[in-house]
Amino acid sequence: MDILKNKETNSQIADICGKVSQDGVKTALRAEKEKERAWRRVWSRAKPAAEPRRWSIRRPATWSVMARVAAVVVPLLVMTVFVARVGMGGADFTHYAAAASADTIQLADGSTVILGKGSELDFRMTKSGREARLCGIALFRVRHDEGSPFTVDASNAEVRVLGTTFSVEHWPGEERVRTRVEQGLVSMSAKSDEVKIKAGEEAIWTGESLTKSASAAGVITIDARRMEFRSASLRQVVDEMLTCYHGELRGVRFEASEDTILITTSFVDQSLESVVDELNLHFDKKLALHNGYLTISD
Repeated sequence: MDILKNKETNSQIADICGKVSQDGVKTALRAEKEKERAWRRVWSRAKPAAEPRRWSIRRPATWSVMARVAAVVVPLLVMTVFVARVGMGGADFTHYAAAASADTIQLADGSTVILGKGSELDFRMTKSGREARLCGIALFRVRHDEGSPFTVDASNAEVRVLGTTFSVEHWPGEERVRTRVEQGLVSMSAKSDEVKIKAGEEAIWTGESLTKSASAAGVITIDARRMEFRSASLRQVVDEMLTCYHGELRGVRFEASEDTILITTSFVDQSLESVVDELNLHFDKKLALHNGYLTISD
């Protein structure tokens, strides 16, 4: 009896174990399938993304119309500006410079200029006239042309002529502008002042006032240390010295009363010191030169 019971029990146990093993196999299979699905999902995500779609911008028809209009209008505008520039006097300046010594130059209008040492000149011809810009000193022999006035711009002063021989002096960093006329008639203006200068006269702009007087210099020299005077006062001699010895004579201090003495003399290729020594003999004043400055006292 006990044996039979044991057999039945063992059979039941075997059935139970079989079911357990079958369930385990099924569970294992399901697990494997889940793993396979998971790997497929991973691989599908790991694949390179599809090439992005290329988008093209379709330009409106008005763009092409505008481009065609611009292609025609822009060149016309450029040509208009160029023509206006030439017609309104926008021609370029021609630059001249005299470095180590004075130089004689021929301008495009036929005029002649003797440009002093260390001086520079810009010149152009326009529809309204002839224009020059001076930095330094120059002697102009201007070809006469009533329809084309000749203008020299020297900082705050302007000299205007039709045809004549004259000189203009203006150095950088200085207010002083001096104009002397050898032949013809010249108009000089500065700010609201204006004077007419004829042959044998000169005008000086000091930065504050414009004055005209008879020129004491017998000749206008640009290219040499030559000074000639006829009935010249001390102030007139000093003005000529500032031109002739520019750079060496840096300034003049007048601490004396006016001198009534007039001299007629000449200086040719003399040093500044020797000129000062000789002037001390001519005038009843004391002239002292120190570090390039000339002091005049009673």
